[in-house]
Amino acid sequence: MSTREPDAVEGQLVELVKADYDATQRALSGFVTSGGQLRAIGIGAWGVVFAVAVSVESSLVAAIAALLAGGFAIIDGYHSALYRQTLERARDL
Repeated sequence: MSTREPDAVEGQLVELVKADYDATQRALSGFVTSGGQLRAIGIGAWGVVFAVAVSVESSLVAAIAALLAGGFAIIDGYHSALYRQTLERARDL
């Protein structure tokens, strides 16, 4: 009986690590997908606002376009930090 208990505990730990690894992989996949979408939305939004700024020759609208690009850059940086932490966790597992 004493040889069965460590095997059962070890099996449970292996299953826990597998479940944690699978969840981490799903998170990484989600980060890649949503990161690409965020970049596409950011570039598209910036392009539209910048085009409007050029067509109406407005420095205020150009400043709004710059703020919009800066905001998306901050969001992308945060998203990248989350991705790096999750990738490190996957490597540790």
